Amino acid sequence: MFAAELRQELDEANFVSVTIDASNRKEVKIVPVVVRYFLPDVGVKVKLLEFKSLPGETAAILSEKLVSILEQNELKEKSLGCVQTIVTPTSEV
Repeated sequence: MFAAELRQELDEANFVSVTIDASNRKEVKIVPVVVRYFLPDVGVKVKLLEFKSLPGETAAILSEKLVSILEQNELKEKSLGCVQTIVTPTSEV
């Protein structure tokens, strides 16, 4: 039900921003994809669109994933994409 509700809300939104980031947990690369959109009767909403593991975190892998998600969710025409990068040295964590 959540996916259907999110799909309907994204269909109603005129513009959608999509943020993708990669996080390392040992050998696992976790990649959350977050959407932010505006609905006139509700306001700004932020939801998790996808949360998966990828084989790496190179720019090519992340950009291919972002394009794939935009196409799967029919967001390519009304979205702005953002790749967020935060580098934290593991020796300081």
